[in-house]
Amino acid sequence: MQYAKLVQDSLLARESSIREIFPDSFIFNKPKDIVSGDFFWLYNTNKETYLATVDCTGHGVPGAFMSILGDSYLNQIVNLQGITKADSILSRLHGQIRRALRQSSTENKDGMDISICVINLEHNHVTFAGAKRPLLYIQNDTIFEVKSDKYSVGGFQTKAENAYTSHQIDFTIPTAFYIFSDGYVDQFGGEYGRKFMINNFKSLLLEIHKEPMVR
Repeated sequence: MQYAKLVQDSLLARESSIREIFPDSFIFNKPKDIVSGDFFWLYNTNKETYLATVDCTGHGVPGAFMSILGDSYLNQIVNLQGITKADSILSRLHGQIRRALRQSSTENKDGMDISICVINLEHNHVTFAGAKRPLLYIQNDTIFEVKSDKYSVGGFQTKAENAYTSHQIDFTIPTAFYIFSDGYVDQFGGEYGRKFMINNFKSLLLEIHKEPMVR
């Protein structure tokens, strides 16, 4: 398992690569198992930066297989196929996952929930699309939630093609952006062992968003 983790870590994006582009950023990644189905993905060009957080079905080894598949297809879609719109990337990823796992003719239901941002630093805007994962951002001490589409990439979606929705957010004023898997809001804890939930998560982000991202 430790060797499998080395292989997974060598293939997926590195935290240091993200901090080279966004020095004022943080990543909190504590997998439940040695290998994980949650991963972040990065691709950078001279004009735009593509950043995603992905939550694959399954934990441990099954999730890790899906993470490698998702990472590989995201790189192929953006770098080789030249698809650069956030919603179109998710649509193409959905189709390729379904074809790769032969989901039209088998009982395989594996897929992934994903938030993807296309960040344009020259024009100060982010284009976001989500498959069951939202985007949170804070401006002027107010937190906003950009809803995702309510269906995953691949998985239980029986349609051969899915259309996803793009949203553009300008950051000409100071803005903190957050994309995340459900590991935050679904964490159990507290006196009664309940889930943390999205409203508590938003309150936490509002409380800490002016603190340094890197310690």
